[in-house]
Amino acid sequence: MLVARVLITALVLAAAPRASAQAIDPKALVGAWRLVSWETTQADGTVRKSPMSVGSLMYSDSGRMCGVLMDPTRKTPSRPPTDDEIRAAYNGIVAYCGTYEVDSKAGFVVHHVDLEKSPANIGINRKRWFTLEGNRLSLKIDAAELPATQKESRLVWERVR
Repeated sequence: MLVARVLITALVLAAAPRASAQAIDPKALVGAWRLVSWETTQADGTVRKSPMSVGSLMYSDSGRMCGVLMDPTRKTPSRPPTDDEIRAAYNGIVAYCGTYEVDSKAGFVVHHVDLEKSPANIGINRKRWFTLEGNRLSLKIDAAELPATQKESRLVWERVR
């Protein structure tokens, strides 16, 4: 009888919903963050560092966010710039702002884009799975947003003091 009770208790506990290990106060994201790294794992398993190696990310306590990343090796365009230089400058930066919502139990944040360098991206939602350890924030781009050639894309940020 005791064995049966122990087994039933174990089964009930195993089936019970649990709070995520990442469950945090959403305000823990508030502040300024500096990009440490952006790495993408390709479908074949190779890992590539993004040339966008400089960046800032900010979350406000009013529910707004803004992120800017750039390739620091972008060349200064000539005056006037050529079409190739304009294209390179445009492709060498990621920039968007909007509102955000945190689901701390599930471990993700959604960026609701209302300002972006490309008008085609205004109004989209960008889901980022997060882990927060000390002064490091890791944001993994949701798989639904990745091209078929990529398996994972993760940005690591460090809190700016």
